[in-house]
Order: sequence, then C-alpha cells, then structure tokens
Amino acid sequence: MPRPSWISRLFAAPKPPGPPIVSVDMIPQRRAFFDWSELNRDLPPLKEFHEHVEIGELSGRRLAAEVYVPDGAGPLGAMLYLHGGAFCTLSPAHLRKLAMRFATNGFVVVNLDFSLAPERPFPRAVEDSIFAARWITRHARQYGWDAKRLLIGGDSSGANLAAATTAFLTGSKTEPIQEGELANVPVNLTGLVLLYGLYDFQQRLTEPSTTVGTTEIMSNLAYLGAHFLAQHKNPLVSPIRASSLAKFPPTYLCCGAWDATLGQSLSMTRALADLDVLVTLSVVPGMDHEFLLVADREPSAAQELQRILAWMRALPAGT
Repeated sequence: MPRPSWISRLFAAPKPPGPPIVSVDMIPQRRAFFDWSELNRDLPPLKEFHEHVEIGELSGRRLAAEVYVPDGAGPLGAMLYLHGGAFCTLSPAHLRKLAMRFATNGFVVVNLDFSLAPERPFPRAVEDSIFAARWITRHARQYGWDAKRLLIGGDSSGANLAAATTAFLTGSKTEPIQEGELANVPVNLTGLVLLYGLYDFQQRLTEPSTTVGTTEIMSNLAYLGAHFLAQHKNPLVSPIRASSLAKFPPTYLCCGAWDATLGQSLSMTRALADLDVLVTLSVVPGMDHEFLLVADREPSAAQELQRILAWMRALPAGT
C-alpha cells in the first residue's frame, strides 16, 4: 500500500498543493499558503499566554517571542522552542499548540519568532536563538522559573537551530557571530529536544526530499546562499560536526519511521552516543514528518508526546 503524503496526514481536509518552489524569489509569496490554524485549535490551558513579547534588539532587528507560563505552584524550568519551516516559512503561531503542550508539562516556554531566509539568511536565525537563550536566563525571576533548568527544543529546521545554538553555547565557535548586549550572559543547558531534525547538510543531499524545493531551494540556496556547499561543514549549519558535541546536555531525538529525514536522527544519535552523551532516540512506526502536530487524532503521536514530556520532567536541574 502506498504511503500517504506527510501533508495529507497533517490535515483533516486535503490542502491544495500549490506550485512547487523552484526559485528563491517564490518563497515570500508562498508563506501565505501555510495555513495551519486547524492544527492549533483547542489550545491547552495556561496560567499566562503572552503573544508578542519583545526580548531585545540584535544588529538592528527587533526580536520577539510568544511566552507560555504554566499553571501550578512554580515552573520546573524553561524551554526555548524553535519552530520548523525549512528556515524560510512558518512562525511561532504555526507551532503554538505543540509548544504550549511543553508548557503544560511545567515549563515556561519561549516560542521564538526568529529571522527567516531569504530576507535574513544564515547566521541570523542562529544568532537570534543564541540571544533568546541568554534572554531567558537573564529573565528567569520575571517568570518564576528555575534558572538552573533550561531546555532547548525544536522541530525540523527548528531542531537544526536548537542543536546549532547548543553547539555555540557549549564552545563551537566559528565565524564571527553577532551576540548583542547579552554576549556575556552564561547559559546552563540541561536538556535538548530534537524533533525530526536536520543535523548534517552534506548527508541530506543524498536523502529523499520531503517536499519539492525544500532541500535545494529553501534549506540551501535561500538559507545558506549561492555558495551553500562551502557552509556544509560549519558546525552552526551541520551541528553533528560540532567540536563541542561531547559537551551537549542529555538529548532526546524523535522521528517517524516514514520520515525522509530519519537518517539524520540516526546519525546524530550515533555521533552523540559515541561521545558518551546521554541520548535517547525514539523512532515511531507509521509516522511521517511533523507527526506530533496530530497527537489529537493519532494514538502513536500522542504516546510519543507523553514519552517526551516524561523525559523532560525527569531531567535533573543543572548546577
């Protein structure tokens, strides 16, 4: 039996496919196509929901995020969440429900509205993510969370940004990165949640594509620029190559068995395990890309979400 496309698994009603992305110039106009409102209904209950929080300015651009504060006596910690979208599309609102589910697990979640390519290509999104991790650390008391417990998580290209941010914060520094006014704020990472991500750009070129134009046009030409091959070994592009990989915090990777990026999760798991990093890999049968967005109607996705939440709760605080 042929496998249904990942997009048809996400939506209850068929979505018009739209023309494939064949040039960088098409990307800004195609963003309107990504209407994921039906995936973000019946949001989880929270103590506070802040839709547009300005977290600072970096290299002349204002950074903002959605902030979710859980009910309860006090948050366990905080989580910086980085959405997917092949570095070029989507926003915090597209992944709002999933990120809020992490918040109901007892964590203040900062769902970052980071820079998108091609208007702001690499390394802008990585810089924004580094700044946000430091902002969370600086503002721990404001939201009542434990500053010794900070996780970074993301889905798809957001998982790449999460791992790249971790690589930088643990010591993998390459070309100059704009760090802004928070450059000297230390960050204590206690966990990393990587959902069906991209960790090795060179390997990705030899793997099946999820959607026409995603790998070649968006992830490479738009995000990395015309000389994208020269960037593939950069640890902030391919975090599997980070010199500080052995310093990564405990890491949870998950991916669907039908996902075209499965090889990425397998390789990243092996790389971390070879360096004795505490790593957990979950491969979910019958699931494709972004499957956690349909946890309401896919039992396998719901079970995987609960495994991730339990893993997060069990993480010890840092020192």
